[in-house]
Formats: sequence, structure tokens, C-alpha cells
Amino acid sequence: MRASSRARSRRADRPSLGERIRAMLGFDTLWTAAAMVAIVVITAPQIGFSEPDYEPGDIAESEVTAPIDFLVADPLATEARLTAAYQSVPDVYNYTPLAHEYGKGIIRRLFTWGRANVLDAGIVWDDLDPEARSDLAQDAMAAVGHPLPAELIGALAMEDGGFSMANELAVAGTLISFSGSSLIGTIEQSRPGAPTAINVRDITTQEENRLDDTSSVLNMGDARAQLRLALTERLELSENAEATLSELVAGLLSANLTSNSNATQLRRLEATDAVEPVVYEVKRGRVLLRQGDEVTPQKILELETLRQQYRNDRSLLSLAGMVLLMALAVFSLWRYVTHYQRRVRYQRVQHLYPLVLVILVGMVAVTRGALFLGEAIANAAPGEPFTSVASYEYAIPFASGGILLMLLVNVQVAWAFSAVFGVVVGAMTQDLEMTVFAMLSSFAALYGMSQYKQRTALTRAGMIVGGVNAVAALGLGLLVQPVEPLGALAFQSLCALAGGVLVSIVVTIAIPPLEHLFQSLTDIKLLELSNMNLPLLKDLAVSAPGTYHHSVVVGTLAETAAEAIGVNPLFARVSAYYHDIGKLRQPHYFVENQKDGHNPHDDLLPSMSALILVSHVKDGIAYAQEHGLPQPLIDAIPQHHGTRLIRFFYEKARQAAIEDGRQVDESDFRYPGPKPRSKETAILMLADGVEAISRTLSDISPVKLEAMIRRAIQEVVDDDQLAECALTLEDLSKISEAFLSVLAGMHHQRIEYPELTETSRDGVRANLQD
Repeated sequence: MRASSRARSRRADRPSLGERIRAMLGFDTLWTAAAMVAIVVITAPQIGFSEPDYEPGDIAESEVTAPIDFLVADPLATEARLTAAYQSVPDVYNYTPLAHEYGKGIIRRLFTWGRANVLDAGIVWDDLDPEARSDLAQDAMAAVGHPLPAELIGALAMEDGGFSMANELAVAGTLISFSGSSLIGTIEQSRPGAPTAINVRDITTQEENRLDDTSSVLNMGDARAQLRLALTERLELSENAEATLSELVAGLLSANLTSNSNATQLRRLEATDAVEPVVYEVKRGRVLLRQGDEVTPQKILELETLRQQYRNDRSLLSLAGMVLLMALAVFSLWRYVTHYQRRVRYQRVQHLYPLVLVILVGMVAVTRGALFLGEAIANAAPGEPFTSVASYEYAIPFASGGILLMLLVNVQVAWAFSAVFGVVVGAMTQDLEMTVFAMLSSFAALYGMSQYKQRTALTRAGMIVGGVNAVAALGLGLLVQPVEPLGALAFQSLCALAGGVLVSIVVTIAIPPLEHLFQSLTDIKLLELSNMNLPLLKDLAVSAPGTYHHSVVVGTLAETAAEAIGVNPLFARVSAYYHDIGKLRQPHYFVENQKDGHNPHDDLLPSMSALILVSHVKDGIAYAQEHGLPQPLIDAIPQHHGTRLIRFFYEKARQAAIEDGRQVDESDFRYPGPKPRSKETAILMLADGVEAISRTLSDISPVKLEAMIRRAIQEVVDDDQLAECALTLEDLSKISEAFLSVLAGMHHQRIEYPELTETSRDGVRANLQD
């Protein structure tokens, strides 16, 4: 049952097919699509109609006849159709049936207030002094929530039944009836030649009707005049009261018809999108241009259309084959790179897959450009063997991509790239011979570069690649064309030799921008950064000698451990050199730099001491960025501490808190992280801790050293600091053994020499003189 439960759990944790597909179509899709488009554009077969490019007014050099039937667009007729379709769309107006609701509410509140505060209160307007009248008018305005004519309240209050329900119904009914039965708004012609009809859309029902005669639409001035007249006919009030009330109600009248320019524009665009272009057919054999004719814009359009159509008809299958082959090549690289990234948390390059694609596209572009250049040189050459286009193909620096990836990433990725790129070269040249040559050149380059770790080695590697290229070109020439003249074979081999030199040039030029763009950290760059005469390391040696010595020892420990488990020892060592550069800001706060025996932490609270220790991480990142260190080395600075506890000051704070009856938050005494995310930075964390503890031992026997190392590593494991890296228990065992070998050699015991007497010193001097 337990095994079955574990099996079900594993099946549940396994991603579904849909999840795997979504992962495949993640961010890498954008890079893949861009690379595919670029590669296909560069490598697409250039088969097509090759008449000269004419400008309007040119004279035709020769007769041009249509080799196929094709359709040509008529831009003038199409433009006329588009204009007609655009102008045929009526303007859209929104109709708001309830536009009177606001005014209706104002009227209701006005008459309700009047009945309550004037009629029911028995107020006689003539008995009120001016101040009371003003207060009453202000109260009415506040209750209504709308500005009121100053004389309105008095005019209605002096009327017998001025605020009556009958008058309210008459006023409200007139407003509602008038607004509901009339279209009120401003009709504007949106453009010259627009139709006079409009489409009226009811915003409540979304029903739409066409209004052909817009003369029935009232503008606001006419609508308010008619409303005043209608109120005068329905109200039985004095002339003054009717005029004042009519003025208020007319002001409350709102337009119920407003222009909807967005809907109008959208319909016009839909109308123009539905217009089919006007085309006419040109039959095969028709003379498009006669020699000596003036070339018109329409003739240029016909020639360009023919060129595109002819290319599409003839190149479609070739292009489809090229797309399939390039897709297979890119998919192979994607599959290998993503599998490699899952298997190894790579540290030396930030964006591996985009880097591979950029190099692939770049090499495809270099190859295509070199093919064109070789053809041009061959066409301009005076005679054999310099007119052989195939010979110049051997001068293309095919191995550059593989070397770049070996330097920027590693040899495994470079081998995979070289194999795939060889297939791409074959597709571009349509020559299996070049596929074999490109692969041989790349493989030889990778073998020749594997032992070089200096930029000057690129020149030597280029010569080695050139030599291999020359031999390969000669061998392929004898294999494919054994009767070819020796002069042609020699020239072919010479071109191949030149290709090796070009490899070193291309790689030398491309390495710096790729290092910077993709934050890649090559072994060559690491060797340059390991120079102890660099300003940052010299400052560390002078200002913080204890930290400098500690870093050197940690570098030795990390390098040995990295070699033991098969990861990059150079990166482990160099990251150790820079992992504590933040201590340069306040070196005297770190015990290894305290010379006079005074520890400034004795005068500080534990929390403040912890902050100072944590700050050296931020200071280290700042120093690293200021000196332009690569991102992987910057990442190692916080990761080598992870989220570890600053135990000494935590325990000191906890003891003080116990005496004071307080609680101490452990998180205040932990480094901010992140935890190590590669095997190299995990080794750096372990080496840093082991070296620090080793300096506290009084008994430095191998047994004590081994126990200390295992205890230090176990503390890191128990603190869950290695959860985000791929170290295994076997790795930890090898790391422990490597640390022991280094520390045992550093702390070996010496024989205690007996103190020399004066007689024995004389004897020593005599022996030395002899």
C-alpha cells in the first residue's frame, strides 16, 4: 500500500501533457520564432524574376514579356472604391430616452420642498423681511441641489397654490413629454460629401434606426423655446411666476441625441476593410515593356507584382523545405539546451538559449554574406582557379560558432551546436561536401581550443583550424573530384587555410560584446579577474589583509572541491577572491583584520553588530558593480552567505533578552540571501565556513580537522542552505575529502628544532663555508 501510494504521488507530481506543452511554449517561443524568421529570411532561396529595377521615367533597356499569368492591383480604382465605401457610412448618434430624469428630479424636489416649507408651514411671503426671504431661498437651493433663479421661490410662494401637486405634475409632465417625443441635439456633418442621413441608436435597447430627414432634430435653442411655450399653455400662474419657472425648466432640458464618433469611425473602417482591391489579369506572353518605352509607375507595379508572383510560384517548395529543416535544427538546439539547463543549474551565462540562437543566426548571416562575397569575387576574377565559387566557400569561418560557445558556455553545448550548424550549412549551400567540411572544421577547432585559456591562444587556434581545414579541403577535393587540377586543389586548400585565420578574427571580435550582452563568464575572463594585481584585489590586500588571506585560502579550498565533483574550479576560485570585497568599507569590524586586540563590536549592541556584518554583502555588490565584475561573480557575493544565521551575535542577543524578559527575532540575525543556486556557490559557502572555523582550532590534527569539516557541512545542510542547488550526498562527501586534503597540508606539523649552542652554531657555519 505504501509503495502504491508513493507511485500515485509521483504520478500526481508529474506534469501533465498540457502543462509540458505550455512549458515548451513559454518565453523561449519568442526567441525561437524570431530566430526562425531571421534564418529563413537569410537562407530563403533567391529564385525569381530578375529584370532590372526601373524608376519612373526610365527608358526600358529591353523587351519584357510576362512568363506567367498574374493579377495586378489597380491602385487608383481601388482608392476610388475605398473612398466611396468610407463616405457611404452614415454618422452614428446615441439616443438617450431618459435624458429628462435629472430635470424631473429637480422639479420633484423643488415642489416637495415648497409644499413642506411654504404651503404647509403657512408662510406668507409678503410678511417676510428680506433676510428671511434670502434664508428661505438658500434653504430651497440646498434641498433641491441645483442653482435656482433668485426670484423663483418668491414668485411661486406668492401664488395661490404655486407649489401645488397639480403644478408639479404639469411642469414634470411637460418636460417628460417634450423630451420623450422630440430628438434634441446638434447634427454636424463630419466630413464633406457625407450622407445627410444618420443612424440613431437607442442606448437602452441597442435598437438602431436610420433617420433620413434630420430636419426634425431640434437644436437646444429651438427646443428650449418650444418648451417654454408649452409650459405657458399648461400652467395657470402669473406671468412672472410662469416666466421664472419656465426659465428653470428650460435650463433643465438636456440633449437626448449625441454623436458617437467611435462607432462611426469603426463602421467606416469595417466598410473599407470589406472592399476588395480592383485587379486586372495579365496573360502569359503579353508584352509588358518594349525596348525604348518610358517606364510608368503602373508598369513598375506590374513588374514588381510579376517578380513577387514568380518568386512565390517557383520558390514555394524550396522555401517549405528550408523552413522544415531550419525548424528541425532550432528544435534540436532548444531540446538539448533546455535539457542541459534542467540537468545543470548553469552559472556562467544568464540566458543560454537566446545566446545559442543569436550565435546561430549570426553564423547563418556570416555564411550567407560570405557566399555572396565569394560569388562576387569569382565573377570579377581574371581566370582559373580564382573563378571557382566552390573554392571560396572553404574560406568561410564555419568553426567560429562552436568556438564562441565553447568559450562562453562549455564544450558540450559547442559540440551540439557544431553538429546542428553543419546541417544548416548543407541546407544553405545545398552541398553535402560542405556539411562534412563544416563539421570537421568545428570539431577540430573544439579539440584544439580545449586546452587554451588565454585570448592570445585564439590566434594559435586559428592556425590549427586552418591547417585542419586545408587537409580536409584537400581530402574532400580528392574524394569528390579526383581528376581536378592540382592548382585548383591547392587554391581550395589555401582558401580553407585562410578560413582558419578568419575564425580567430571573428571569435576575437565577437567575444567581448557577447560576454557583455549575455553576462557570460568565460574561463579567459576568469583568468584575467584572478590577477592579484587588479586594483580591487590590491586594495583588499592593503586595507583588509586578513580578509585577503582568508579569500585566498577559501579560493584554494573551493577550487580543489570543485575539481573533485567535476564543476568549474576556476569560477569557484575566482568567486572566492571577490566574495568578501564588501569588507573593504569597514575592515576593522571583522576579526581577521583586527591587529591591536580591540574588537569594536564589544561596544555595540548585538543587533547593530549583525547589521554591520550583513552590510558587507550589500557593500560587496556595490563594489563589484562599480568595478564592472560579471553578474555571476556578483551573484556569488550574497549567495555564499545564503540566509545563514549570525550565530555569535544571535546568541549574545538572546542571552541579553532572557535577562530582560524579551524575545529576539531570529530573522533579524540572518543574512538576506538568496541561497546558493549553483554547485560552485554552494562550495564557496562551505569553504568560507570551514576556513573560518579552522582558524579557531587549537588541535589541528587530521582527525580534528575532519570532524570539524563534517560538522560545518552538516550545519549548512541542517539549516537548509543547499535546497536550491544540485549538490548530492556524494558531492558533499567528495567536498569534505577535498577540504581535508587542503587544510591538512596547510596546517601540517613541523619538527621542533633543538636550540643551538654556540659550539653547534660554529659547526654549522663551518659546514656552510665548506
